Amino acid sequence: MKYIVDTEESKIYWEGRNEKMTNKGQVDFQSGEIIINDKGEIEDALISIDLTTIKATSDNLDDENKQKLINHLNSPDFFYTENYKIISFKMNEASIDHGSGFIKGIITLKEANFDVIIPCRTFKENNSFVAEGEFELSEISQPMHNYLGEDYEEDTPGTKIMYHLKAKS
Repeated sequence: MKYIVDTEESKIYWEGRNEKMTNKGQVDFQSGEIIINDKGEIEDALISIDLTTIKATSDNLDDENKQKLINHLNSPDFFYTENYKIISFKMNEASIDHGSGFIKGIITLKEANFDVIIPCRTFKENNSFVAEGEFELSEISQPMHNYLGEDYEEDTPGTKIMYHLKAKS
């Protein structure tokens, strides 16, 4: 059965940390579809994230500093959203047991591909399929973490991603 991502009810939240502060925000899904087989297993998934929707939601920033943060994230030294508006995820494999597990796939970001393993909790809700989870960016793909300019040191804070995806049949 095919499920289509409900972009109104699905969100990605992020939390970027450094030694000085923590910034929070969100970004929207652009589109996506998930195929669930007759056994209730995820068979395929293709998801797109719209980087032009990135928002800063930190309480510790005024509007001017929120805009500076967004400008930085949109700049060529980070996401470069003028040329690369979409991040895509293509699932290769799902391993979910009793609603908990992981999804392996490839994230495409600025013409670069990164193998990732994303933790996931799944459940059915009425006629919808829900997937959610959270992870540190450096834990799912150190190369992608480094590609985004986050020099990784073991004790250095980084970026936490939390997602809630709801797809309807």
